[in-house]
Amino acid sequence: MRPAVIIFTVFILLLCIGSVNAEVQQTGSNNSAEIAATMTDSGSIYQFPILRRKYTMIGIPCLVRNGSPIKLFQDDFEDRRPGHPRWRVSRWDAAKAKYVRYKEKDSPSRGWNRDPEDFAPGLGFWIVQNIAETALLDIDEDQRIGPVAQDIPYSVHINKPEGGNRGLTQLANPFEYPYDWRTTLVTDGKDTLGIDSAAYYNWINGYAYTWDVEREQYDAVNFHPIAGSNFNIGIWSGFWVEQLVQSRDISILFTPRGFDGGKSSGSNASQGWALYLSVATPEGDFSDDLNIIGINPSSEDDYDYLDAMQFYPMTDEHVQLFFPHLDLFPRWPVQAKRFSYDYRSTVFQGPKAWDFTITITGVPNREFILSWPNISDISEDYEFILKNADTGEEIADLRKSDSYTFKSSEKYVDELHYYIIVTYLFEQKDVKTDPSSKKQGLISAFSSPFSEIICVSFLLSGSQEVILRAFDMKGHQVAIIDQGHRSSGLHYANWDASPYRPGIYFLQLEAGDDIYTSKVVVLRKSL
Repeated sequence: MRPAVIIFTVFILLLCIGSVNAEVQQTGSNNSAEIAATMTDSGSIYQFPILRRKYTMIGIPCLVRNGSPIKLFQDDFEDRRPGHPRWRVSRWDAAKAKYVRYKEKDSPSRGWNRDPEDFAPGLGFWIVQNIAETALLDIDEDQRIGPVAQDIPYSVHINKPEGGNRGLTQLANPFEYPYDWRTTLVTDGKDTLGIDSAAYYNWINGYAYTWDVEREQYDAVNFHPIAGSNFNIGIWSGFWVEQLVQSRDISILFTPRGFDGGKSSGSNASQGWALYLSVATPEGDFSDDLNIIGINPSSEDDYDYLDAMQFYPMTDEHVQLFFPHLDLFPRWPVQAKRFSYDYRSTVFQGPKAWDFTITITGVPNREFILSWPNISDISEDYEFILKNADTGEEIADLRKSDSYTFKSSEKYVDELHYYIIVTYLFEQKDVKTDPSSKKQGLISAFSSPFSEIICVSFLLSGSQEVILRAFDMKGHQVAIIDQGHRSSGLHYANWDASPYRPGIYFLQLEAGDDIYTSKVVVLRKSL
């Protein structure tokens, strides 16, 4: 696919988020080891480095007398006046779906041009500079008033979705220490909820989204107990948060360290698991390593509040792994289509399939490694099989290998489609010990959104002859999918439905004297 087509597709799928990230062509955050080292050398929480030509989302960690970018930072940029190509300050305006720039035309330049709000704790801004290899932002002592109050939550209003635009707001850690995002409260002025409950009741997307300058990818800062790490937002760190409902005026309440007036959602992480997926070059110069498939008792098999969206990295060269959500739920005025976390329910009535896409942009003819580093942490009652979503070919049993190596093509943008089939093996154990304890029949039939390959699974209570057929709506047999003597247990079969018209088909399994039927929808692959 040509670059122009990719850009158009991303714009259509992501709409407002595409405009948001258009500003972020080379971005950064205080997660970078290089930045952290510089901060350590500076020895002050009131100093922060900005690397050359690296957009960095920041916010200030204290109250100031004058939040004007010129008053705060012009001396840190050799007293050069603001504006491209010297130094730039931008802040997202959700209502207008554009970036408001300081002393420059807005982007995109439509309507009036105006300056963004002044810097204040809790507000996030993009800053980029082309003056020094590292420019050290310094909040002078005569500008500092002191920290925000530590005996009450610190409130910042966020944007609601309106006019077809997503309710995205740039926020930042307002404190002089790393902030635990799990302690956040959310209020509409009448009710106040913990961050987990606010996400569950669909007020907001529960994750905070920061950008890492070294890995050039967004990180979802976790709010739920099922996550084992990545809960903190660093000093000076900016992030995105998204409001989902139009009917409420919502504010985020940052709770100070030690504040005891918070509300716990009572959630727990038991009875679930999370499998991490990472894709990277062997050298590690291109990677996307914070992607999760998982199950949780409070999740659904379609979109739910634990699914973390994926921002598109508008960089010239990158690799990205994402889970496409094609669910048309009325929950969001503008629905995201790419996710980095995809949680499902803990109920298994057959295998579950996680479809995912890997896009490689501007990195042709390179070797990449897809890995799943924490598979050993998950109960062996679950089987994980990696398959090619375009062909149905089995690639790897995740229990028997720790990675899969592939090579990008010569295309400017290469797109590869896979899915992982997860089977709960406890049912099979029952069948083996007592065949009469488990019924047999068709378990599931699902198709990849990227091909016409239909993956069918069926369960047998004993060894017997089987035949699996496909019929059209008129009752005409169109294919024999599987036939022969099969042992007891769970079986898989692939049906290549590409020669047939899109529509509804019926699957029929004859197992001994029994006949089972199921319906499946054949979709035409997008061109």
